[in-house]
Amino acid sequence: MTLEKYLQEIAEKIKLRGAALAKYLSKFEKKFHKHFDGELVAVKFNDGSIAYYKMAGAHNHEKIGEVFEIIAIRKPPGVKFKNLPDDIPFKANVEMIVDGVKYTKKATSTLFPKNWDINRVKEEIALVYDDLVKSGKDFSKFPYKHKIMNSEETFEILIEFDEFGNLTNAYPWIKN
Repeated sequence: MTLEKYLQEIAEKIKLRGAALAKYLSKFEKKFHKHFDGELVAVKFNDGSIAYYKMAGAHNHEKIGEVFEIIAIRKPPGVKFKNLPDDIPFKANVEMIVDGVKYTKKATSTLFPKNWDINRVKEEIALVYDDLVKSGKDFSKFPYKHKIMNSEETFEILIEFDEFGNLTNAYPWIKN
């Protein structure tokens, strides 16, 4: 493949991602960032009272140091954030401190490549969502999840949405 052809393909992918984001930008507005950026979730007793809070989400590496901290990177193992390759997703154990209380997420978080800013992440998610819409999937039926390769076909992205099609979460699908 010639360099010119390769650059044309990249330009086309960028154009497709941008068009998908423009088309579905409103789907991110209601619920997406709350979970994606990292949040505390109340776990309740049967009577509705709060039993405890737990950390959830945290898939946006741009929120490291602002909302949550990385305790350890799990995949690739033994690598520090500053030494991660730019273009691969990664798994990490994370925690957040709210009002002096430390909340450690029990499950590992999967985070998008560190060279992807939030706009790139949303473009990729919108492209996955567009594929889902074109497939004719019924949004009113559970489960509200869909998984497909990113535009560069290097890893899968799992998106979650509600019954109205609003995006509620997304993360790289990294096999153990």
